[in-house]
Amino acid sequence: MSAEPHPEIASAGVLRRLVGRGHLPTSLVCWLHFFVSAFCWVLTAALVTSFAGELHLGRNAKAVIVGSSAIGTAITRLIVGPLADRFGMKRVGIALLFLSVAPLVWGSMAHSFGELVAVGALLGIAGASFGIALPLAGFYLLTFGGFLGLATYLPLYFKDRFAMTPVAAGAYAAGCGVLGAMARPVGGALSDRRGALRNLSVIFTSVAVLCGALATLPPLVPTLACRTVMLALLGAGNGAVFQLVGKRLSQHAGTATGLIGAAGGLGGSLVPISLAALASSTGTEAVGFATLGLAWPSARSESWPDNGVGAAPTRWP
Repeated sequence: MSAEPHPEIASAGVLRRLVGRGHLPTSLVCWLHFFVSAFCWVLTAALVTSFAGELHLGRNAKAVIVGSSAIGTAITRLIVGPLADRFGMKRVGIALLFLSVAPLVWGSMAHSFGELVAVGALLGIAGASFGIALPLAGFYLLTFGGFLGLATYLPLYFKDRFAMTPVAAGAYAAGCGVLGAMARPVGGALSDRRGALRNLSVIFTSVAVLCGALATLPPLVPTLACRTVMLALLGAGNGAVFQLVGKRLSQHAGTATGLIGAAGGLGGSLVPISLAALASSTGTEAVGFATLGLAWPSARSESWPDNGVGAAPTRWP
């Protein structure tokens, strides 16, 4: 018999159960916490686009600043997980929200590359407030790491390639963040019905195809469409991973959240840095997207736990 998911894990399955049991205020507060944290987290990209001209930041420097937020999250998650098990997720989550105020104030006064890197790393505190070990860490590195990395890299990509204004590029990135958040419970609900591993298989294949399409460097509208669908799929993938965690690791939710969240943060830092480095060395974004597209099919073919007969299970036992 499957263990009941931890009552405080902000996963799609738990959200659905809370609403069904009449705890709508609790669900709404959890979502408000998630949205505030997420918007604070992705502010690093907006800071970079605003200061890029003033500080004469190159492509690699901008990618490092963007990646610093994910690295800060990865480090903080390792600390936050055990603390959540000891003191409770509610107390730790509220403390993280208060701590996130400091980099917001500092960021409004930053005037150097080093300061922006530090602000980005501290904004990772907000990202640590949601999140979840180890067999699942690879999945989360790809789903959430891919989502975070692509979402934070979006403003830089659209500004550099399509000459978007920082405001327009940032607004689109924020919209994609909301879409990914909305897709997460959908991914969890579908995983309850069809099995998380089956859903992840479809998601990884679809994302690989979309990366291939982006490698052709299409015009603005097809690029927007591919990026939007890709981030929605990765958001749904996050929900699928949470569903697995609720079934397998409910007794150690905080520690598991820290470990797997750290993997997601690591993936989120590697994506923008790798894309920027490949673009700088090859002179085109195509190589970066083509390389990124290879990661998901490899995970699809190699990461599934064996069910004893050589086939990947559709549900985690």
